[in-house]
Amino acid sequence: MKAWLLRLLASPPGRWLTGTLLIHFPGWLPLRGKQVGANWVSFPHPQPDAPYHLVLLPRRRNASLAELDAQDTALLSELISTVQQRVRQDGLERGGYRLVVNAGRYQSFPHLHFHLLAEPAEERHD
Repeated sequence: MKAWLLRLLASPPGRWLTGTLLIHFPGWLPLRGKQVGANWVSFPHPQPDAPYHLVLLPRRRNASLAELDAQDTALLSELISTVQQRVRQDGLERGGYRLVVNAGRYQSFPHLHFHLLAEPAEERHD
């Protein structure tokens, strides 16, 4: 992704616009590998931290995991199903993977989202 576009998206108006597009109009975003569900959008991270780095974002506004309550169990259940589907679809079972959520100063985008990270099994160093 172009550096100027990333700077624009990181600005307050850019974050609002990106969040709005991801929630209400995810089909409009030119993201390769994007999958859109009723409650979740997943797409490859524009600046990956691992060979496989997928972002999973709920299609509603919550700043962080701390804002969810008991009424949100269906949303989290669908997250787990979405992760399981992507793990099977992308062949991550053998090599392993991590599901990460950031908050506070560790969160660069002020919208609840998860990161599914993996590397090919032959690149693991554990």
